[in-house]
Amino acid sequence: MQTITALIDTKQHIIHYDPSDHKSLSRILKDNGIMLNTSCGECGICNKCSVILCQKDDRRPTHACTLFPDTDISIIIPESSLIHSYAFSDSIGADIPTSYGHIYASADIGSTSITICIHDDTETYLSTTLSNPTCAWGADIISRIKASINGNEKEISSALRRSINDTIKRLLKRLNVHYNRLSRFTISCNNTMQHILLGLDCTPISTYPFASFNLCFDPITYNKLFSETDFDASVYIIPSFDTFIGGDIVSGLYSLDVLNSDNNFLLLDLGTNAEMVIGNRSRMLCTSAASGPAFEAGGLSCGCAYTDGAIDTIKLKKYGSRINISYTTAGDKIPIGICGSGVLSLLSQLAALDIINEYGTLSENYADSGFFVARMHGADIILTQDDIRQLQLAISAIKSGIHILLSESGMSVSDIDKVYISGSFGASLDFATLNNLHIFPDEWMHKPDVITPSGNTSLNGAIKYSRSLDTCKYIDNIISKLSMLHLSNHPDFNELFIKNINFHS
Repeated sequence: MQTITALIDTKQHIIHYDPSDHKSLSRILKDNGIMLNTSCGECGICNKCSVILCQKDDRRPTHACTLFPDTDISIIIPESSLIHSYAFSDSIGADIPTSYGHIYASADIGSTSITICIHDDTETYLSTTLSNPTCAWGADIISRIKASINGNEKEISSALRRSINDTIKRLLKRLNVHYNRLSRFTISCNNTMQHILLGLDCTPISTYPFASFNLCFDPITYNKLFSETDFDASVYIIPSFDTFIGGDIVSGLYSLDVLNSDNNFLLLDLGTNAEMVIGNRSRMLCTSAASGPAFEAGGLSCGCAYTDGAIDTIKLKKYGSRINISYTTAGDKIPIGICGSGVLSLLSQLAALDIINEYGTLSENYADSGFFVARMHGADIILTQDDIRQLQLAISAIKSGIHILLSESGMSVSDIDKVYISGSFGASLDFATLNNLHIFPDEWMHKPDVITPSGNTSLNGAIKYSRSLDTCKYIDNIISKLSMLHLSNHPDFNELFIKNINFHS
């Protein structure tokens, strides 16, 4: 057996491993509970699992996924290379009472992060957001599906279940609530996360026609799912409509109470994919734009999830030939990268200052080096030309999807009363800085109260579901009014997609 001595912050971890297993350093660390950001699926191309290899007086950065150690080594793991178990400090939403009635847990399992809260029929007492551990098998959903069907199904499912279970136990302990007091746990997530959580075969959703055989799920005991005998809770998973329109979107529609409104609406969930629903109480047309992980910044060289240290707001001011950069980070921590909302704001401001042109090309001063934003431990945070190209593709997919949904639903831009932007991404977006990207029609941008950041509608729907299990008919009614439109099969999509790649209205 050989030894890895790993230093994280000021804490030392001693790990023993067998070189004959021929495992990469990232895999050895993962096996020992240290999750590195291998968002490229351990292909050695994303540069996000960098560690510092220490040999005597020599310290050099190396990619953990391409290093196969065979002797004793010492490494320093930068904060920016980790997938954190807990992304934010727990937040208390209400005073904790001395006694509790019915206690519930609700969770939104997003592709990048997970939010879990403990609540009762009226108040939310404690919530926390943590990184989704399945990101260690790839930034995008397809990478994680491939990892699952290539023999890692149990490992990925176990990592996700363990992370959720440990978080719920920790929250209940903080509230001094015994585990057996938890009566319900409602989960909202996309169809892929449903498969991974339950350990289902992902093969059918990995290839055309991407038909999921698992859309609705019977309640399951907490003990059966998480192997915890002290829990008596029942676990409910909000059903999906389609492989690409999961329980998180159904939950979002439920939270917005769309069946009891006269509004024509567009629900837009910007994440690893961009799901959209347009319609009203009578009929709804939905689609999923393959925007890749750019909006959650996982596919960008400078990107990171919306976690502690993520640059979430950026302001640029030009003084002659000099650009002054100011920014804020989540949790006021040392920067580790730029989250999706921050990078979109940056891109729009670069366009306003003519640092990128309407074709997305960086000006000559930045063409080779990229645009420097901040310095973090061991590296610089730089928006590269390739990053901009990835964002252009994602933005074009969104714009083209909106255009086609409007056309196919028979609605015009002026017919839409509300545009709901779901998730923490929408909540942290500064829409005033996005004009130069023309993601949304100008009429929506200039008309008050049309674009509405709606928070985590997926989680809000799960909370609502936990509090009233009589809502199954409402959920079924939503699903019955949904119809699917596949953008890739639409005759106008390719032409629109190419047209919308450039930054113009």
